[in-house]
Amino acid sequence: MKELLLTRDWVCWADSLESSNKKIIQIDPEWNINSILKEILSTNFIPKISGDHATWSVADKNPIAVIAQEWNEPMLICMPDFPYQGTNHFVDLKCLHFNYHMQIDPNEVYKVLHNYRSASGM
Repeated sequence: MKELLLTRDWVCWADSLESSNKKIIQIDPEWNINSILKEILSTNFIPKISGDHATWSVADKNPIAVIAQEWNEPMLICMPDFPYQGTNHFVDLKCLHFNYHMQIDPNEVYKVLHNYRSASGM
């Protein structure tokens, strides 16, 4: 197991007073991004908001996925085997940051981040 630092935006002023926006979790170095995100979501690190329409994106240095409160699972922007353990494209994840996009349509957030990632050749 290895440590992974999680950071996130606060959703409101009260959240900044009541919650930490940092957390360290243990992950298996062999896990792919789906396994990592599943573990993170099981910790309730990402707060839910009333109305059930919070949109988040997650990134290391680049966009990885969009998470929507109304979706059952994240929509990946990266390849499913990320962080490419055992390949030339391996990324040793040390930190993931969760960006809060309020109630912006998660499909729109996905389109923008997917186009950014594609245009930058990632």
